Amino acid sequence: MVGSGQVSAESLVDAMVSAYTNNPALRAERARQRGTDELVPQALSGWRPTV
Repeated sequence: MVGSGQVSAESLVDAMVSAYTNNPALRAERARQRGTDELVPQALSGWRPTV
């Protein structure tokens, strides 16, 4: 028997979740997106009435 190590299988969903949560490039892009999302209320505030 070749490779007597333990074999485990994960579902496609588990693999996708793992990749999504642990990928450093995806983490960086999510952080960048959160920063961009913070700019939206600031941009819209210019259209609100002032008292």
